[in-house]
Amino acid sequence: MLMHETNQRWKEFAFLILLFAIALAARLPLIDSHPPGLWYDEAIDGLDGLSLHQNPFQIFFTTEEHPREPMFMYIIGFVFLFLKPTVFTLRGTSALIGAAAVPALYLLLRIGVKNKRLALIGALLLLASRWHIHHSRLAHRGILLPLWMCLTICGMFWAARKNRFSAWILAGVILGLGFYTHLSFRLAPAILAVPLIWFWRRREIKMGQAFAFIAAASIVFLPLGIDYLRNPFHFWGRMDQISPFEKGVGAGLRMIIHNIWMSLLMFNFHGDENPLLNIPGMPLLNPLGSLFFFWGIYLCAKRAMRDVFYLTLFPWIGLMLLNTILSPEAPHFGRSLGAFVPAVIFMAVGVAESFEWLQDFLRLKRAVIIITFILAAISAWDIYLYFGLYRGDPRLWHRTNAAWVDAAREIKNYELRIMNNKSGGGAKGAVFYLPKDIYYHASVRFITLDVPKGAMKPMEFPDALAGRKGELPRDHFLLATVFNNLYQILSVEIPNGEIWREFRAPEGNTWGIFYRVPQNSLLSQEKAAGLMKKYSFESYR
Repeated sequence: MLMHETNQRWKEFAFLILLFAIALAARLPLIDSHPPGLWYDEAIDGLDGLSLHQNPFQIFFTTEEHPREPMFMYIIGFVFLFLKPTVFTLRGTSALIGAAAVPALYLLLRIGVKNKRLALIGALLLLASRWHIHHSRLAHRGILLPLWMCLTICGMFWAARKNRFSAWILAGVILGLGFYTHLSFRLAPAILAVPLIWFWRRREIKMGQAFAFIAAASIVFLPLGIDYLRNPFHFWGRMDQISPFEKGVGAGLRMIIHNIWMSLLMFNFHGDENPLLNIPGMPLLNPLGSLFFFWGIYLCAKRAMRDVFYLTLFPWIGLMLLNTILSPEAPHFGRSLGAFVPAVIFMAVGVAESFEWLQDFLRLKRAVIIITFILAAISAWDIYLYFGLYRGDPRLWHRTNAAWVDAAREIKNYELRIMNNKSGGGAKGAVFYLPKDIYYHASVRFITLDVPKGAMKPMEFPDALAGRKGELPRDHFLLATVFNNLYQILSVEIPNGEIWREFRAPEGNTWGIFYRVPQNSLLSQEKAAGLMKKYSFESYR
């Protein structure tokens, strides 16, 4: 008997690993090029992860007044101890976290409702979800939320089943760690209150066990709580930044009513318009998935008074929508990530119940074939939308700073060739002058981490056009963009220069040019200063 149980556990573990591997395989292809470029928030998280190598004890991050919980940055920092900080490793870390949510959901359903079939269907739906795949490929801390909500609720139901102090302590530790993931997790205690009260009323948890659960969570949360007391901005800052009441109570209430309506529509009718987070306007679920979603909500509502797991789904999805309801731009798919798992569970319940119904009228084999076809259709449509339609959307290219990242990669590749070949561009390579808003941008800074110091400079005149006595000869590359007419001026005043690289947007138009000023064409400081008087260079900075 013991041997049989051990074998079953090993089989289950192997199956979880398989689910993780398949989910990861769906999230890694072309991850450094789709989405293109590197979103500002991704770069900030990557740079903050690297900063931990110099200062490893940071409880909260407020880079550029953007308050963020630390867990994701610590994971990034750990990965960067062993792998070079690149777009692939940065986003690949997010993909690992996203893939881990798939077996976590399977475990949640296996423990929460003890239904293998439902657990498998839910895991497969999450595995191929366009929305979850996309956010697993963006290096942002929000991807931790689906995983940690699954682990937290799963831990609580597991502890109730085990009925041991050690299990409740572990569940409390998982809950406490969740506060280090994302702002939305602060609502988790309100969600967990539902099963906790249920277990208490049914005497499935003792006073000491409840105390152990809360105490363990509180101890783990304590460092972050102390930080909140010392720095109230860390707690309130982000909420203040996105508050609907910024323009008054009346305007705020109108926005909330509008946001509630838009948040309800986002699942089946009209989704996020931001091309960074979604194919603009496309709902979260496709029409076939929507049918099972509504069917699942009805079934879960019927079961809610008999089974606490189904009851917990409703505050879970409702409270996790508050982050988008109480902020501008609703529906915001990034701020509502926590609501996606219960939405998948609703859909999975609808599919699983349909399977049971089909079994009553058809042979098991035929029922399996039909449900497999349904799951394949839902999954294939989402995969096509993401890797087909969405990949070619030029609006996504513009929202991920792809233009500036392209320029940064050219600089990096040039300097790497210089270092590897010890030739070209002069004894010290070249100097690349970038407009200040590009030079200081987080995405550019992350891409050019290994570019030698001095090879890049913010565009300052006359230095960008002048050579210095005693300095080793270096070509000057100036980035002219569509936002100025710098190229026209340079082509007139320094005709010996040349277009070194031309950058085009997906629509085909040129957005920028690297203009090469050869070493022998650099101006004296006096002549360069004269051009300052002839032209206004302020806009080129």
